[in-house]
Amino acid sequence: KHLQQIELALNIEGFSESQTRDLSRAMQQVVRARRQLDEAQRALTALEEGENLGYYQADARGFELDTLSLYQLEHSLGLNLNQYRAAFEQRKVLADNLQRALRDKAELEQKKIDAARKRDQMAIDRLLPGLAVKETEVHELTEQLDRIRSTLSELAADYEKRLGKVRAFREELAPRIKNTAEELAKIHESLIENDMHLNTLAISLLPDADQAFTSIRAFGIDDLAQVDKLIDRCSKELAYLKEARSLKQEEHYYKTKALWLLCDIFYRQSLINDFGALTASNTISTDTLEDEKRHGLFPYEEYDPSSLYTQGIITDVIVKDGNQANFEAWIDALEGTALQLVQEGLPLYACDNISQPEWLSKESADLVADLNTFISRARFLAGEVHMKRAIRFMRSEVCPVQENQQVQHELTAATNSFLHFLDFALPLESHPNANELLSEANFASADFPETGRHPVRLVSQAQVYLGSAALLRGNNHEAIAHFRKLLQENANEVGSSDSTDRWISDPLLASQTQFQNTMHPLYASLLGHSPVAHEAVYRLGKAYEALQQQELAIGIYESSFHPEHGKEHEERANSYARMAIAYYSQLILTQSYSPFRSAALLKRGLLHRELGNYEDARADLVAILGSPEDTGGSWSPTSRTEKGDLPGELDPGYAHVAFELGKLHLDQGNYIAAADAFLQAREGDPED
Repeated sequence: KHLQQIELALNIEGFSESQTRDLSRAMQQVVRARRQLDEAQRALTALEEGENLGYYQADARGFELDTLSLYQLEHSLGLNLNQYRAAFEQRKVLADNLQRALRDKAELEQKKIDAARKRDQMAIDRLLPGLAVKETEVHELTEQLDRIRSTLSELAADYEKRLGKVRAFREELAPRIKNTAEELAKIHESLIENDMHLNTLAISLLPDADQAFTSIRAFGIDDLAQVDKLIDRCSKELAYLKEARSLKQEEHYYKTKALWLLCDIFYRQSLINDFGALTASNTISTDTLEDEKRHGLFPYEEYDPSSLYTQGIITDVIVKDGNQANFEAWIDALEGTALQLVQEGLPLYACDNISQPEWLSKESADLVADLNTFISRARFLAGEVHMKRAIRFMRSEVCPVQENQQVQHELTAATNSFLHFLDFALPLESHPNANELLSEANFASADFPETGRHPVRLVSQAQVYLGSAALLRGNNHEAIAHFRKLLQENANEVGSSDSTDRWISDPLLASQTQFQNTMHPLYASLLGHSPVAHEAVYRLGKAYEALQQQELAIGIYESSFHPEHGKEHEERANSYARMAIAYYSQLILTQSYSPFRSAALLKRGLLHRELGNYEDARADLVAILGSPEDTGGSWSPTSRTEKGDLPGELDPGYAHVAFELGKLHLDQGNYIAAADAFLQAREGDPED
């Protein structure tokens, strides 16, 4: 390194006499240091190629072979210590079991003595079978322990018989082991001495190198022409480095974009419900199809979309066949590949916007922003994949969500993915194109066509997914926090400059009863401008409804022991029900189109019925009764949507609403009206 610096300095013309002397002195010091280093290297080479090195290596190898032969001799004599270890461990287990059995037997005998003192013959009769079982167990454990002791005695005798040969072999080998150890100690001492010598040489070389480097930096500074030449040369090198960095940044951009597109392709393929849609003949060239016919079978022929399920011959049980299992394995592989790209590939190219240099051009800064956008969208996609897998497991399993470990694992993974997305994406919103890049088309384009209303942002969708996952896991308060945070962000965006129009706290918390039949101005503004607010308000109502059901269940249990506690839980449940009604009412009373209006009417009607407001409940149910031809959505758990909702909740059919009306009339004692409603429900049921 120093020689290269001296050579660079010699290219400068016009040295003074003092500069020439300094340069000559620096070169002599570097040459002297180089000579000392060569001498040290030759000394080290001579040490490594010494006469005794081969002997030491051969002797060490002989010691290794002798030790190996010792263990081989022990093994050939049958001295396998694993037998002793296994026998001792078995003896310990039996001894512990025997002590436990004796302790249990003693407790039963003490209870028998106490019962005899009390002259309680029934208690004695109950204890006798247990005593007999314990005595049998103690007898069996004692016999097993005796057998283990006998085995240990036999092994010990066999070991004593064979130990003589091993002892003689070790005594014969002991002198050789001692001599080898002494020779190895001498080698170790010699290595320590040489190491100290090399350290001394290194210490002596450092001052010379520092002095030479200082001299090189000193000459030429008083000449402005030389300084200008140095600046010009460094500027050219800096321009080259900037160009190289731009090329590397562009390479990272295209690699990240390619990984994101691959991840998106795998995810889009995993959404296909019919394997034939992926391998349709119109998407494959004629040459490829003819080549497949000549050389082999169609590569995906085992996937038969026409026979996904098989009906049992004897029973009505529908089971999955091999085609469906293969199809689900294919879907799982696509999702796993997409997750692997998100978790292992894309994070390697993440850039920190804060640490970008000031001299970076606008084009390079835009590349960095786009690159981070790809990564953030991929993290959002990973959360969607985990959420989709959780819903798929919920559809295929019968047990509740809280007891399904597979569903809980996927919901937790989805929550972590969306939280990582928010941590990564929120700083990107300062980018001018962030609203376009971090948004996706939703029902906003069709239901909110007015100017100034934009598609739903991915940040808002992530908040909805976080709240939905918390609802499915049973963490209702956590879900409420996510949905309120989303509403607060939207309220601060659409609010006017007046502070009273901006979100300070949820306005429905203070007086939820007042807004069961009236529209709050802030919610009217939210639901009119923000499409995602409709979903947040609906799920807030669902969260409070879940809290109400939870309090009712606890109250029923507590009332059997403490009636006053049961009343407290009932009052708390009624409060939660009124909160849910207030949120549902905002969706029902809004002047804007809401895709959750029918679901809100159904749920508000059922809550009114539980609170005893039968007229309000009847009005809500009649409002969505519709015509008998309206079949509505499915109520089967196997038809859950991507966020865990049942289609029948979002789009209740005529039969379901008529059935709920019949139950309402039945609670009021109006049996004729209830019978008519049940008949209407039966006539409108498509599965009847």
